[in-house]
Amino acid sequence: MINPFEEIATRLDRIENLLRSQVTRKPEPVIVESEKPMNIKQAAAFLSTTPGAVYQLKHYGKIPYSKQGGRLYFFEKELRAWIHGGRGQTVGEIQAESIRSLAIG
Repeated sequence: MINPFEEIATRLDRIENLLRSQVTRKPEPVIVESEKPMNIKQAAAFLSTTPGAVYQLKHYGKIPYSKQGGRLYFFEKELRAWIHGGRGQTVGEIQAESIRSLAIG
């Protein structure tokens, strides 16, 4: 027969360990997108590149931008969407897509 006091002690230890792990866990960072427009230098810093590279991307129409009064503006939300849009597929995703298309056709 199980000793109820040992069972209680075991459960309390388990609860204590769970609480410790919750306290030591760092919270997920919250990304707050700014609605404030960025200039070319800020956009380059955000993209970890040079202003010249951003000008080139803009020239070839590859990056979202706004132009007002001869000045270029970039918005974080649009740049994030642009970055996510260029995501490549993994080999597993390509294989799964191929299987789905073969099963449909």
